[in-house]
Amino acid sequence: KIFLHKFSKKLCGKSRKGHFKGVLNIVNRFLELIKPKYIFLGIKDFQQSYLITKHINKRKINTKVINCKTIREKSGLACSTRNNNLSGKQLKIASNVIKYLKRKKKLIKKNLTNFKLISIKDNLINLGVTKIDYIELYNSNTLKRPKNKREKFRIFIAFYLNKTRLIDNI
Repeated sequence: KIFLHKFSKKLCGKSRKGHFKGVLNIVNRFLELIKPKYIFLGIKDFQQSYLITKHINKRKINTKVINCKTIREKSGLACSTRNNNLSGKQLKIASNVIKYLKRKKKLIKKNLTNFKLISIKDNLINLGVTKIDYIELYNSNTLKRPKNKREKFRIFIAFYLNKTRLIDNI
């Protein structure tokens, strides 16, 4: 039986119905067959990593999850095969999006109560983003909206450059 946490309906789960159930089914089957001591998951796919970890813990599967840092290109862009679908100009735009979000996160940390997601979205469109699937802030541990600047949080984003969908979290 697959354990599907409520976090599966947020972020990528909103627009990709059934995606995480499928991922968990496949990962669960591999875990049953292979019985690995460890599973290494990249936090670029934070939501997927979180859900797999919750599933393993809930089912008491004897596999330890090791979360691995996102590997980034020199430009700051997370390494992904989808980057191969981008033109040089689009790679620059994607890099600028990540740099912008990193700067924005520092500002949000200083004044969490006064930030506006709509202004961030507008600025990303001005940078050249075609469409924004989502941009959200969540506490890294509780996966709830951060309430004070002492909380560790991540900015989660899924955006399009033409037909290519990129995800990241900062």
